[in-house]
Amino acid sequence: MAVLSNFIWSNLWTFADRRLKGKEIPLSFIKFNLSSAGSILIQQVVAFLGETLIGLHFLFNFPIIRYPVDTGTLFAILGILLGMFWDFFAYNFFIWKKKKE
Repeated sequence: MAVLSNFIWSNLWTFADRRLKGKEIPLSFIKFNLSSAGSILIQQVVAFLGETLIGLHFLFNFPIIRYPVDTGTLFAILGILLGMFWDFFAYNFFIWKKKKE
């Protein structure tokens, strides 16, 4: 459901100036799913490589909330950021690319 709603809202709102219509939608939805899978894969690879190469080690506690931060948290943040960049480029240059005039 989340991927479907993200696709619909991206098409209707985020990329309203490049809205997909009719026959474009099914193939673009498949591309959107592949992009989402790519983002998940990137996050998993970063987490796996980080844990394998560096390991999971405690770093520090956030002072006020006393939340422990370890290298796993940093790997997760890095994976999410790389996944976001992947999605940005996939959406802009692969799914909702600007049409030549």
